[in-house]
Amino acid sequence: MALSKYTLMVAFRTALLEETPNPTLAQRQSAERVATKMSNAVDLFVKSATVVSAINPSGTIVSTTIT
Repeated sequence: MALSKYTLMVAFRTALLEETPNPTLAQRQSAERVATKMSNAVDLFVKSATVVSAINPSGTIVSTTIT
C-alpha cells in the first residue's frame, strides 16, 4: 500500500478538529498546519527506513529487519 501524505494529513486534521467543538477559523488553520507537519514527518520516517530480508536457498524469506 502506498503512503498518501494527503490522506494522512486529512486523518490527522480530522482527529485534531474532533477534539475542538465548534473550532474557530484560527483553530482550523492551526489544525491544518499541525496535520501537514505531522504527515510530512511520518512520510519522511517511513521513506527513510531500510528493509533487509534474509532469504534461504529455496527463495523463501526467513527474516526481515526494518531500521
